[in-house]
Amino acid sequence: MSLVIATDLDGTIAFDNRRPDRLIRAVLSRLVFGYDARLVVATARSPRVLEAWFGSLGPFISGVCCNGALVSEGGREVHRAALLPELVREVALALGAVDAAFCLDYGDGFVESRPGALPWMGERARRAMPEGGPRLDGVVKLCVADGAGRAPELTALAGGRAEVFPHATGDADVVAAGTNKANGLARILADDDVVLALGNDLNDLELLRSADRAVVVGTGLPGIERLGHVVRTPADIGRIAATLMSEARGLAPWMPRARLA
Repeated sequence: MSLVIATDLDGTIAFDNRRPDRLIRAVLSRLVFGYDARLVVATARSPRVLEAWFGSLGPFISGVCCNGALVSEGGREVHRAALLPELVREVALALGAVDAAFCLDYGDGFVESRPGALPWMGERARRAMPEGGPRLDGVVKLCVADGAGRAPELTALAGGRAEVFPHATGDADVVAAGTNKANGLARILADDDVVLALGNDLNDLELLRSADRAVVVGTGLPGIERLGHVVRTPADIGRIAATLMSEARGLAPWMPRARLA
């Protein structure tokens, strides 16, 4: 049996488009190297961010990226779910008609609809929209800058062919139908693994619901703490780190009761 820590990034353990705080990284390292916990980073971001944000811990992380459209374990990709090419074309045309900014993510790189679209995605692996239009196959995530406000429209356009995840930050992700972080995580779990999940947003909902224990960070997903296995903690680095260690100890009784460094 293994303790699996499955955590979202932005708004959960990372803030202001920056890598997780040193204290958070120290706690995660302690759980992985000191107590043999498995670390799964379940994020809307692409795999590119894991190495850049976690450094030496990166090779030891399994990834459930692009909301579960890309899943890796031990540095090896085990699952990929791309959007239907015809749906990518329809959504891109509809967004282009209203001059909405968006990016098409292929996992190893992404194409911007116009210069500077979704600047939080960074410059690494960013490419300009080709004159003849984007490649339609292999898109694992379509990210829309003001997509939260367009979520009903995007959902209607998808017509059951995709999942739409609006975020509190105003953007929204479109991924293949049936794709979410919980389904992605399930692909790399053993039957007797015990899961502690952390999240804060709508795209974390199924992950939090399906875990053995779960921590919701901040004020999002109101009422979810009424589920008996979910606790809420403020979006404060110290409180998050302490709650993470406390909940991990509660799930893994073999872990020593040593004080948090």
